[in-house]
Amino acid sequence: MVANILFEPESAIGRTLWARCARPGLNHLDADIVAPLAAPMAAAYFRGADDDELSTLAQRTLAAAAGVSLQPAAVDPRVIAAIADIRACIDEPIILASLARRAGLSAGRFRHLFVAETGVSLRAFVLWERLNRALSIGFAGGSWTEAAYAANFADSAHLTRTCRRMFGLAPTSARVEELDHRQIA
Repeated sequence: MVANILFEPESAIGRTLWARCARPGLNHLDADIVAPLAAPMAAAYFRGADDDELSTLAQRTLAAAAGVSLQPAAVDPRVIAAIADIRACIDEPIILASLARRAGLSAGRFRHLFVAETGVSLRAFVLWERLNRALSIGFAGGSWTEAAYAANFADSAHLTRTCRRMFGLAPTSARVEELDHRQIA
């Protein structure tokens, strides 16, 4: 069984993990480090945990691997509203000036606030959301062309290039056709 946990390298945890690994590309962690981190996720997966629980466990796993604690901080409500707006219209062009106007800020101030609150640029966040939307559709059985258009990519080739650039693999190579539900001892 393999679990891929993808994270934004410019986030606080991402920067910490990068500093710990200090090597580009894929990095192998020792089994004595990975086993206690992976056990709660594997147990939750095999008992049928929902996506929210698995996501929370993945965040805890990353924090533990980085050696940091997860301390939720209050996020500016304008950023929360902007994120909701982005997710609601991810199939359309996202315009910084429009988000800033709705937040009651200048474009420059909004950009700064967004990075300060999320740890990533607005552009990176929107791209991440687009990829998540497209991958959700593709993994659910939709065509990659349909997934690309639904997430506002120009076409499936654009989706594939972006996925390769962000994750190092094409979306077609990541789709799980059948899950093996046997628990690994």
